[in-house]
Amino acid sequence: MAPRRSPRRPATPKNSLGPSALFGFGLAFVALGLGILGVKWLQTDAGRLFLADHGVAAGQQWVRPRIETAIRDGLRAAGASPDSLERLRNRLDGPVVLRLATDVDLLRINWKVSEAVRAVGGRVHRGHRWRSDAGQVLELQLGTSHQLTHRLLVQRGKVLPEAPPLPQGRLALVIDDLGHNLGPLVQRLLLLPQPLTLAVLPDRSHSLEVLREIQRAGQQALLHLPMEPDPGGAMSPGPRAVEMGMSSPEIEALVRDCLDGLPGVQGVNNHMGSRVTRSRPEMEAVMRVLAERGLIFLDSLTTPRSVAYKAARETGVPELKNDLFVDRETQDPEVVLARLEELAALARDRGWAVGIGHVNEATVTALETFLPRQRPTDIEMVFLADLVHERAASR
Repeated sequence: MAPRRSPRRPATPKNSLGPSALFGFGLAFVALGLGILGVKWLQTDAGRLFLADHGVAAGQQWVRPRIETAIRDGLRAAGASPDSLERLRNRLDGPVVLRLATDVDLLRINWKVSEAVRAVGGRVHRGHRWRSDAGQVLELQLGTSHQLTHRLLVQRGKVLPEAPPLPQGRLALVIDDLGHNLGPLVQRLLLLPQPLTLAVLPDRSHSLEVLREIQRAGQQALLHLPMEPDPGGAMSPGPRAVEMGMSSPEIEALVRDCLDGLPGVQGVNNHMGSRVTRSRPEMEAVMRVLAERGLIFLDSLTTPRSVAYKAARETGVPELKNDLFVDRETQDPEVVLARLEELAALARDRGWAVGIGHVNEATVTALETFLPRQRPTDIEMVFLADLVHERAASR
């Protein structure tokens, strides 16, 4: 009896595609589809506003006429004639100044113009009224989310209002190390009316309570994320610190957990970190979480060799670097005050500056003296997040 032959398996064609190849092609098609959708989105009104906010020339060319048309529509809706507008330009990259003399009620103009600008995706950055020798004046500062494109000045009567000068510089101050208590120093900080950004440590005894008081006071907050310092220092970063040798998933989980514990913060700055901020893998892991949540980063620059701000920029996280610790190695309010004035001088010279202080008697006392001295036409105090986005859009 002849031996039975086992049936042959059909040969696999040499040019057939295995599962991994098909998966790769699938991913490529998905990426292509997302790319096409992204390009289409950038052609929408929301996409063009996004481009304008990030300093793209094409977006700027589209958004300025759009905002100005909305201003004219708002004036018309209020009963004022936009044909009488006088149009000025402060400087090449500055806001357009529109001036108008009218008999229409200024409150109605404020309402209708603000409504029209918001309807096209714009923002009212500031609105204020004052009395000049010729009568009541309204100024509206208008633009995109992060950029000022127009200043509308309206005066009751027949005389065109004069445009007061814009501030020479913008200054953002960050106060670190909140979260331990709600004692008198914190209460004095919260009573200051000027914009301050307060950095709260995670998982301290009063972290969430302090955050809520900051928000109730109309101020903004950061997560003050502990990071590993150089060995041998007298101070420890405390719990919840980003440390050398942690895996990327460990760091990402830590940062997410700290952010979840402080809802509503605008971003992160580092607490200590003179060692770990020199290491790119750990910093890139931190920045991936900030990028996915649309948050900002301030590099406290506890070491001049920090790569944190570079990792932030390369990951697409809006960032700035600290210019000066105003209370480093001092408890003298006069020394802190002198450093605050140094920051103000830098803001006048460069147009902006960022400084960091801490919750202590010297710093709070110096702030109580320094802040009331600042005139709006000289130094404008701003929240850190506003300054970070403004600088990112201008790059």
